[in-house]
Amino acid sequence: MTTLHIGTLSLPRALVNRLASPLIASIGLGLASSSYFFLGNLACASVGVLPSFKAVHLEEEKKAELFAFFFEKAAFQFVATSSISALSYFAAAYYAKPLHTSMRPWLLTAGICSISILPYTLFLMMPTNKTLLAARDRVVRKEYLHIKTQQHVDTWSKLHLARMAAGGISWAIGMATLILI
Repeated sequence: MTTLHIGTLSLPRALVNRLASPLIASIGLGLASSSYFFLGNLACASVGVLPSFKAVHLEEEKKAELFAFFFEKAAFQFVATSSISALSYFAAAYYAKPLHTSMRPWLLTAGICSISILPYTLFLMMPTNKTLLAARDRVVRKEYLHIKTQQHVDTWSKLHLARMAAGGISWAIGMATLILI
């Protein structure tokens, strides 16, 4: 077996050749980004800021501020990872044409699941996001908060389950195709 030496790292040439394949690289990038999206959201939904609202008594104003903090930190990361995941899986579907045509529908499904997160968020979740962010703005301006923050957070959490499902499907397909190649 021939070995490639990169500094102090020695890799079998067969592994280097596999990683150089555009199909493997595309699936790998799709899997990495869908892993971040899915597993990160899973962690946030189970042990993050929002589940703590039910475990600890907080005033509605604090809930609005914490939701806004969470949203503003997470939004870019999750939009970026779902976009990268989708583009990577679509590229992998393109590269799968000559030898792995049976994987194309699965890779296209993973890409569609990843990209569907964006319009779903814009059209179905954004009204709830805007309501919660506006509540935070009222708190900052020391105005009366006339909404029940927890009700909107509960609505957001229910809507978020569909995004997590799409991310989970995308992740599972990516993992399966990488294992099967």
